[in-house]
Amino acid sequence: MHVYRKIRLNCRPEEVWRLIQQASLFQDISKPLLTITTKEPLPEIWREGDACELQGRLFGLFPLAVRQLRVMKVDHDRRVLKTVETDSVTKRWRHAVRIQETSSGMSLYSDSIKINAGLFTPLIWAFTHLLYAYRQRKLRQMIAKASYR
Repeated sequence: MHVYRKIRLNCRPEEVWRLIQQASLFQDISKPLLTITTKEPLPEIWREGDACELQGRLFGLFPLAVRQLRVMKVDHDRRVLKTVETDSVTKRWRHAVRIQETSSGMSLYSDSIKINAGLFTPLIWAFTHLLYAYRQRKLRQMIAKASYR
């Protein structure tokens, strides 16, 4: 199944791209709905080939499956970041983040996630819609407050 969400951001694409590359950003925009911890520190900036093990907790309380994440592509020219993720439930999670410039010079940010979790796919697909709506709204708020610039 496929989840696709996009949002317009009142910020230049170059600024959004700089933020998206910060590995800590995805932890910050997921809280408190999903708290993400790692065994090893995350890199400061995502680079192709980076890999890490993530532990998610719903509302900081309920543990989810331990997830393996690998950064497959960081395309600075097209402003695209792609990851492949797996865990004991989700056999395929391919995530692509794209930042495009709008006609007004602002940003169109999109998340595209392809999910295969067997019988659990519909449940994970529904949760993913909620999670990414939340994350995009939180990203918009952070940019509006300039808390990440």
